[in-house]
Amino acid sequence: MTDTDRLIADSRRALAALDDLIAYCDDPGTEALGARHCLAATLSAVDPSVTIPGPKLSPDAARILEVVDNWYEAADTHYDLDPDDLCRSLEAAGYPLPDDEADR
Repeated sequence: MTDTDRLIADSRRALAALDDLIAYCDDPGTEALGARHCLAATLSAVDPSVTIPGPKLSPDAARILEVVDNWYEAADTHYDLDPDDLCRSLEAAGYPLPDDEADR
């Protein structure tokens, strides 16, 4: 096993550990998310053939991202959509945004 092979294997293990931390922590923090991004970018630079999966997401986070992604795609083709439409879509999916005054 070459040094590069060892680096790739160790990086994959570290990436998996960071993914677990991010997936199961209520607030992993920007440091963990940034570290994951840097590690994934470095691993890709060392071996471009390595496929880097996206981070694991909680079911709630995955659903919220799906709603936002759907809104973004619709807004890209239907220029009459605005952020209020996104808010309504999130609320319909069970993820209302906090009230400006009550939830501060």
